[in-house]
Amino acid sequence: MAPRRLHFVWLGPELPVVWFLRRTVAELYPGWVVHVWTEPPADWPGAWQAAYDRAPDYARRADILRLWAMTAEGGVYYDSDFAGRAPLPAEILDAPFACAFLPRCADRDAQICVGGVVGSAANGLIVADRESPVLAELVALALAATPDAWMAYGARPMARVWTRHRFPLVPAEALFPGWATRSEPGAPERAWRHAFHEPPDDGECAAHLWLLGNQYALAQEWYERDRELTLRR
Repeated sequence: MAPRRLHFVWLGPELPVVWFLRRTVAELYPGWVVHVWTEPPADWPGAWQAAYDRAPDYARRADILRLWAMTAEGGVYYDSDFAGRAPLPAEILDAPFACAFLPRCADRDAQICVGGVVGSAANGLIVADRESPVLAELVALALAATPDAWMAYGARPMARVWTRHRFPLVPAEALFPGWATRSEPGAPERAWRHAFHEPPDDGECAAHLWLLGNQYALAQEWYERDRELTLRR
């Protein structure tokens, strides 16, 4: 069972909308410890620092830092572009390791097949007991990886570990819009509208905005536009 701790990673300047989105998740888990990682620990092992230094951008550095959070403390990790809707199911929270399933993946090295659907075991949402052997295997693969691809520290090693251990996956329908990717026009704003203007779908736990780069500035505009609505949260 994962400890009752929530983890987020944010590297670089932060807009108010990021704090707000994290709050929508944290409110679902009253009494849990919340840890926002904004930099790596000064005393973490050299292999971790080497992998972090190899990462060419904030996103892949965050991939390493979230694995450290799971290894050091365990708990539940959410990307900072989720809008919380409901807690994760008990069977996920009680698992020694689990992650999200996304039903699309163009990277063959990151693909898994679940019920005939090809997708990826995604690291945007991770549940882990710090003593989990699955986590230890995932960390070993990630620390040895060369970050030559977007998913080198995330979905690629996750796919290899899932193929061996078949750990639980958060189903796509729990993460609106499960069909979308960040490359699809309008996906982030559609997810925002759904999260703050529409009731949740059956079984939905979060809306994933799929924000990247300057899309956070757009989300800040939506947040300010819907200020009265979001202040009710």
